[in-house]
Amino acid sequence: MPTRTANLLLAAAALAVLVGVMLAGQWLGSRYLSPNDGGERVVLTIPAGCTATEGGCEAEGEGVGIQLALPAEPSALTPFPVRVRVRGLTPDQVAWVRMEFEMVGMDMGLNRLTLEPREPGMWAAAATLPVCVAGRSDWIARVTVRGAAGQIYQADFPFSTTGPG
Repeated sequence: MPTRTANLLLAAAALAVLVGVMLAGQWLGSRYLSPNDGGERVVLTIPAGCTATEGGCEAEGEGVGIQLALPAEPSALTPFPVRVRVRGLTPDQVAWVRMEFEMVGMDMGLNRLTLEPREPGMWAAAATLPVCVAGRSDWIARVTVRGAAGQIYQADFPFSTTGPG
């Protein structure tokens, strides 16, 4: 028959595990699953015909520019580099830079990443996209920049991928 001390230790251990799971869930959710980044969202304008795979493309608005550069022919299932330059905000005015990939009109799952600072004004990461079983390759790269004061800047960049390999 368990003693009172053993019951208290078991309850304390269960509470510690519960708190740990809650904290881990909160951290993961804020990093990967939170579609509402808070703050007022400013959608930046992209010039007509601009694609992120042809030397980069810059969206502008309210004194801020977001430039996205992708390889000339990103390929599905193959990691490729993504680079984002932010103009109009100093590096200490940027809380984070995130990117998510969507296929127009088709759910391709969660394809989100947080870019890391590489040099002043530039963030980078490696991305890997899934293959569309319908054979489509039309993607939108949504870049979101959160300013340190809470403002949100967003730009949607169209691009296409090649087949795997």
